[in-house]
Amino acid sequence: MNDQAKLILEADGGDVEAEVLFTCSLEETGNSYVVFIAVNPETGKKEVNASCYSEKDGLSGELFPIETDEELEILDDYLNDYLEENGLDLDELLK
Repeated sequence: MNDQAKLILEADGGDVEAEVLFTCSLEETGNSYVVFIAVNPETGKKEVNASCYSEKDGLSGELFPIETDEELEILDDYLNDYLEENGLDLDELLK
């Protein structure tokens, strides 16, 4: 998955566009992950989300829930590093 990509997430109320912040793979789990910002359809507010993913053809794929707290902690550290390296503020991204 391209880090500059947009995701189109299928939600109950239709498609939701999400902005990919970054993707990564963890050797420990053998999984690929995508961290993205999307508008929560219930609250209307932007949120940071993360999912496991598998690509089908480079243009489509499936997202799966993250299963362990360890994975979430690692991705949280990656997110903080990403924000710092790119001079970004999470609160600004979520406005």
